[in-house]
Amino acid sequence: LELGLITMAVLPVLMTIMVTWQKYAKRSFSEIRRRIAIVNAAFNENISGVRVVQSLNRQERNLEIFNEKNIAHRWSNVIAGRYAAGLLPAVDILTAVAIGLALYFGSKLIGLEEDQLLPGVLVAFVMYVQRFFDPIRNLTQQYTQLQRSMASGARIFDLMDREPELIDIEDAIEMPEIKGNIEFKDVSFRYVEGEDVLKGINLTVNAGETVAVVGPTGAGKTSIVSILSRFYPVKREEGEILIDGLDIRDVKRTSVVNQMSMVLQEPYLFSGTVMGN
Repeated sequence: LELGLITMAVLPVLMTIMVTWQKYAKRSFSEIRRRIAIVNAAFNENISGVRVVQSLNRQERNLEIFNEKNIAHRWSNVIAGRYAAGLLPAVDILTAVAIGLALYFGSKLIGLEEDQLLPGVLVAFVMYVQRFFDPIRNLTQQYTQLQRSMASGARIFDLMDREPELIDIEDAIEMPEIKGNIEFKDVSFRYVEGEDVLKGINLTVNAGETVAVVGPTGAGKTSIVSILSRFYPVKREEGEILIDGLDIRDVKRTSVVNQMSMVLQEPYLFSGTVMGN
């Protein structure tokens, strides 16, 4: 019993190390995921915009920017690797300490008397201590991988749990088949508070009409289409947008966008047929 209590004295130390390690390791592994997302985004941007990069002769500058992001990603991996590499040796050291304590105090109890510790019992006890810490050591090896997976999962769940900015009202109705009458009544809109993109816009488009909205860059042409498609919300006090006489805020968003299509300036073609696209 005495040897058991002495040996188990290392467990509080082990728990303290594990809790402290988890706090720093989790932060480090999360930083890896953030950094690799930045690197992947930069890589994708440079590949997708290769024509712009070459036309503006920005190859060297973009390479420098990418290298900076890549170096930051490398160092985040180095730091995380140090945390991952440090946990297992800590467990091994504590295991050795526990065995050392058992041998030190156990050797003092060895004797041939009936109430004294026999050498064979001490050897068996040391082997049991080793067997006791083996599963902890094996779990420690998996614990690092678990923390890496949890860091990846945290980013995924954060995205899945994020509430959309635009939510249908409780009594929203289904949008009937759209005929095409569109009306903006004194509509104002802004992306940033205090910086109006649209202010007091009035616009009427009858079904079957073709309308071109012309203006300089930043005049709000894309914003008109975006709020009509309900990509962004428009407050009640900032005007009305009507489709066939119905305020788009009073109908379900999916029932509106399912009946609308947008052809972008530079369309992305998916693999398949032209008809499919």
